[in-house]
Amino acid sequence: MNELKAPSLQSLLESDRGSSDSLLAESLLDVDDLDDVEYSIPPSGELPTLESALSEFEADSDIGSELGVPAPAPTPTPSLAEEGGVRNGGAGGGGSIMRYAMMYGVSAQIASAADRVNAGFATACAVSTLIGIGTSHGHILNFDITQTLRWAHQDKHGQGAVSALSYNPDCTRLLAGYARGLVVMIDTQSGDVLRNLFDAITPNTGVLHLKWTSRPALALCSDSGGSVWSLSFTRKLGIRGCSSRCLFSGARGEVCTIEPLLIDSSHELDQYCIIALATLSKYFIVTIRPRLKVIKYHALQGPADCLPILAWQMVLIQAADATRSFDPVLVVGRGNQLFFHQLFMTNGRISLLYLRHVQMQTNLLSVHWLGPKCVACMDISEILHLIDVRSSKELECIDMANAGLVYGSAQFKGLATGGNVSPALALAGTHACYNSLMSRGTQLYILGARSLHMIAVRTWTERISYLVKNQRWQEACDLALDGYRATAERPRRKAQAKERIIMLFKEYLAASARAPDYCLGPIVKCLITIGELELLWTQLWERLENKSLYLQHITEHIENDNIHRVSPAISQALVEHWLEISPTKLEEIILKLDWTCLDLNQVLKAAKRYKLYRAQIYLNTHALNDYSSPLTELIPLVAQEPSGLGNALLVYISSCLAGRSYPSGEIPNDLVQNVKHEVLRCLTSLHSNTSVPNELPYPYLRALLKFDTRETLNVISLAFQEKEFNGELGFSHRKRIINILLEIMTPENTTVR
Repeated sequence: MNELKAPSLQSLLESDRGSSDSLLAESLLDVDDLDDVEYSIPPSGELPTLESALSEFEADSDIGSELGVPAPAPTPTPSLAEEGGVRNGGAGGGGSIMRYAMMYGVSAQIASAADRVNAGFATACAVSTLIGIGTSHGHILNFDITQTLRWAHQDKHGQGAVSALSYNPDCTRLLAGYARGLVVMIDTQSGDVLRNLFDAITPNTGVLHLKWTSRPALALCSDSGGSVWSLSFTRKLGIRGCSSRCLFSGARGEVCTIEPLLIDSSHELDQYCIIALATLSKYFIVTIRPRLKVIKYHALQGPADCLPILAWQMVLIQAADATRSFDPVLVVGRGNQLFFHQLFMTNGRISLLYLRHVQMQTNLLSVHWLGPKCVACMDISEILHLIDVRSSKELECIDMANAGLVYGSAQFKGLATGGNVSPALALAGTHACYNSLMSRGTQLYILGARSLHMIAVRTWTERISYLVKNQRWQEACDLALDGYRATAERPRRKAQAKERIIMLFKEYLAASARAPDYCLGPIVKCLITIGELELLWTQLWERLENKSLYLQHITEHIENDNIHRVSPAISQALVEHWLEISPTKLEEIILKLDWTCLDLNQVLKAAKRYKLYRAQIYLNTHALNDYSSPLTELIPLVAQEPSGLGNALLVYISSCLAGRSYPSGEIPNDLVQNVKHEVLRCLTSLHSNTSVPNELPYPYLRALLKFDTRETLNVISLAFQEKEFNGELGFSHRKRIINILLEIMTPENTTVR
């Protein structure tokens, strides 16, 4: 990982990552996308400044579609060139996995509020079906799905900066925490303040975290004193109230971060309200409903200037015994260490199982799940790393240093409340950014002082489209095939993957019209893998002027047993091509192909002319069902030709006598007896078909014995093990052959008289 170089934000802003089309939609839709494994990457060039990139484009209005809701037509923007500077750690990533988007509408309003109404810089954010931004002067900006500002709230109580924001699960309420301890509940539709909680936390401390739990009227809050509070919201006789209860006192160890588990109601753990929390020395898994109980705690060590980080995700886990379960997985980290744990029920008790450990090259600021397969880690250099959880490998990284990431170190140092925090917490919070990075689905939102940025994990289909757009056909084909193979046991997915590869082929045809040979090999491989051979024989073949490269690729796949049939036109071209280059190679190709796709007249003539004896045997037996001609025609040539002919004939004879086809396969059952009889009759013939005066008896068997006595006898010995040589009749056959061998081997019968 330390060898990877991340692209800068400037490079992303000039790429198509700068448009946010369909990114948020993936987080709201249950997109069951294909696996993606696979990655390689080009170097970056000169990059524009962030300011120049930001000034080139108008505000994006695609956020509606990103959130899964129809949005107004987007403002036209200039076409954006893809970046070329992403570095990754796998084969085939090449900047295609993560996609960057600048949230122009939100960013413009943040900057405008800072300049026009002295709202200050952004300090905290929250993302759901709405986007909330808090500022250093106590302002809260609420945006809808189109990045349109719906309302703004300004604190009138002098509570300092907004330090934490959180939407409830149905996005009807927004909780906002302030640096001097105020907690506010706001109606997200109207922007009205529903509750002002001045005494919900420890006096003279600021809010560090606000989190909603899986219970609709229960939230959690942690303060700069290290305490954790539960906020139970009530409404009796129309009067709204809140009951605050201390769950964990900072006097026993300051809690730095909290993360409630939000779980589906169908899961057996839904009966519990579970949270993870971490101090500077330990992390805990705690239930707060139905009763407060510590499930598990463990030591957590790390550098003094690094805060602990926590993140939950529901993951489909396959155990060693092949059983599957859909359980929450907690990633715990500090410094450069990440630990993954599975939470599950066993015998009515909640258990925590350690899964794996990942060690990064540098210390981390945050960790967020981007879907169930990967986590995004921001390191202290503000480089975002995408890690595959199963393999623990880094897939890709992006340099986000120019995003201007907002740090919450002021809250951890208690600057707004007189600095009454412990030195250890103040030091650890030097790089605090808990409320500046938020994840939702496969998207990660990064808050800058005057901007909001988004990183998303592309789906398999989007990655192919990205690679196609950048003319990276090799990577596109490799990725397409990886996805296709991953769907082997899922017919519906496999059909979808096949359709995408066919679309890729059509895109290739359109893009390579001027250079039809370009990246031909990967396209041929794709079509063969998905079984679309007709496209291979017609559309791809017909557009080529120089056929030789195509024929070489087809030959490779024939040799690798990927295909056994070609079209008649291709077979004729293959024969002509390899006759000119290497007749020996042609023989290997013929032996691999189904004879029915060959021009028999063409290949038989070529076999005889160029002495392709093995091909001749194959064609005679398979195409003509003639098992004796190879013996009668070729055995007389054994003494004159290289040893390859004799060896081939011995293998052929052994195969026939064992009921096997040459060079592979089985002889049809209805022909086995006839073939064995015919071959034995030929071998034991007293004279050859072209007998001459003074010809010694049994010329065929004699020639083979003279060529290689030991191997010939081995062939006969193996034949004697067949059922035809058992029983009374079989023994008589054996005796006859042995007598023939003795007659041949006697001195008086070894030379012409």
